[in-house]
Amino acid sequence: MADRNHTYRKSQREARAFPRKRAVAACRVCRTRKIKCDNARPQCASCRATDAHCVYEQYPDISKFDPASILILERLDQIQQSLDATPPSPPRGVVRPVLCLQIPAARIGPDAILGWPVFRDASSPGTLNHLVLTAREPAPPPSPGDAPLDLIPIVGLVDLFLQHVHVKNPVLNTSFLSQSAGRLADHGLRWDGLTALVLLAAALGCLAAPLHYRDVPPLRPELGARLYEEALKRISLSTDQLLSAQCWFFSGVYQMYQFNPATAWTHFSHASSILSLRLSWKKAVHEEKSTPLQLDPEELALYWSCWKSECELRAELPVPNTVLSSFSVSDIHPVPPNPELFSSANVPAPIDTEDWRLLYETSWYYYLSDISLKRLEAQILNTLYGPSGHQWDTSQLPMLSRTVADFELQLDQWFENLPSIIRFEEWDEAPRQELIYNLQARVLELRSWLYQPFVYYAVHHGLPDDPTPDLERFVQKAISCSFHIIQSKPTRHRHHGSWFAARNVVSSALIILAAVKATDLVDYLVDWPDLIAQAVSCLDHWASDAPDLGQAKGILQALGDTVLQGGIDVR
Repeated sequence: MADRNHTYRKSQREARAFPRKRAVAACRVCRTRKIKCDNARPQCASCRATDAHCVYEQYPDISKFDPASILILERLDQIQQSLDATPPSPPRGVVRPVLCLQIPAARIGPDAILGWPVFRDASSPGTLNHLVLTAREPAPPPSPGDAPLDLIPIVGLVDLFLQHVHVKNPVLNTSFLSQSAGRLADHGLRWDGLTALVLLAAALGCLAAPLHYRDVPPLRPELGARLYEEALKRISLSTDQLLSAQCWFFSGVYQMYQFNPATAWTHFSHASSILSLRLSWKKAVHEEKSTPLQLDPEELALYWSCWKSECELRAELPVPNTVLSSFSVSDIHPVPPNPELFSSANVPAPIDTEDWRLLYETSWYYYLSDISLKRLEAQILNTLYGPSGHQWDTSQLPMLSRTVADFELQLDQWFENLPSIIRFEEWDEAPRQELIYNLQARVLELRSWLYQPFVYYAVHHGLPDDPTPDLERFVQKAISCSFHIIQSKPTRHRHHGSWFAARNVVSSALIILAAVKATDLVDYLVDWPDLIAQAVSCLDHWASDAPDLGQAKGILQALGDTVLQGGIDVR
């Protein structure tokens, strides 16, 4: 095994042995306009011709980088350009809005489906979301007794955080965080924001683990709770707005690991509010100087991570829109950090430098791809789940079919542009690593949202005598998505999105139950009780962590029994 790993790493290094050349990126004006930039300094030809203010991102001097680092920068720039590419003009009669960073609230998820007429007797409207938003009795703080807080594991826990948590939202200077963890372990706790950030990272390191398919408990939950408590005592002490916003963001991530989505939203929202104050100040300064607003790489990354996190929760829960949607940075993607961070001095001890560099590359491919999916998600939610909600009727069906087909095309184009390092089989039930699993789950979720209106239509209006091919095809795709979501093997893996994954299982089970009762809909659901049993088993695993999931388990069991007895009136 050791020889095989050595051979693999050697082949990876040889594959990266490319000639040294300079990675280039378009200026901000050309990138926004989506036109070719000749990269001339200080002003490119396009900006010179239009008398525009030419601004380049503050990239580090890469002339001293090794060839592998330059290759990473070039690949990341390629994916940014592909994500920025203008999509083809939509067919006539297709609704495609401009990108809107605001989304409708609580229009998808279990409560939204339980609001369908077919489930009118299943539960009171909003039952599950009410349980989420109702204040839960806080867990008692860990009792430290007389033992002082053990700081020796801090460095190792921060390394786990970097490997399994930060890779999904790379918003921090990882080298600085690792060095700060070392100083804290050597010299003890301080009363400042940086100590809070290190403690939050270490607390998350106690909960994080590699992707697994069996029930693996968190590494050190008690220590994590105590570290988190110490972090909260210091979280408001920072005078640096960016550092303070980063602390609140990762506090929200910790709460998502603990299945506290309402508290997590509060902390994500607080991070966004602090960041918006910082951006408002910068915007006023730039307007006074008549120069365009330019965000630092860490600001831009935190912007997108906060926006993503708030929108994920708003799609499921009736919470306000993020304040960040008012800032016009929707055409700008985050900028990767300096790859020199991956010198041997800055790499966590258990990891090979080459493996750490590969993790960095994978992380940023994932991050940019995930942001592009979230932008597409915002368009889907605003187009299909806007003010009319779930009132899809016969008159909307033709345009709905064309619009969904266009969104399918955009999703297929996104998939085709995925770099090989994060490419996956869309229906793979056992992805090899967590970042790929997350992208796969996101794609399945988006597809289920696309096809859900057709299930609603077919369940409540029935299939016409001569149904269109699109209607039957989209209904079958909705059922297939539900199958794969329920059968996904990592549904018991604890991570930032575990609560969303479990709720998605509930929604998929409800779609299956609705389709089963519409006997003219599908004729291949004979094994549906097994699927519902799998969904109930998943929810049983998390029921003690989240009251809404425990309640959803009971609802699915009762509905399953009712469907077996033929007791749901579909029409």
